[in-house]
Amino acid sequence: MVSELYHRLKRRHLNRGYTIQFPLKQEDIADTLGLTTIHVNCTLHALREDGLFEIHKHELTILDYDALCTLVGSEV
Repeated sequence: MVSELYHRLKRRHLNRGYTIQFPLKQEDIADTLGLTTIHVNCTLHALREDGLFEIHKHELTILDYDALCTLVGSEV
């Protein structure tokens, strides 16, 4: 989901480098993906711990773009 949002916003020039606006709450993500809030929380925590991205003040910054692409199987 993070990768898809980033690429869609980038195509519209709504990014700042690897940073995008990210006003979503964990509940929003869970509802969108059909997951529990607990699962979303654990997954986001693990991805942050792995150094893939960080979320601060409603902005998401991809820290390791290549690793994120490898994880999702994308070559964009």
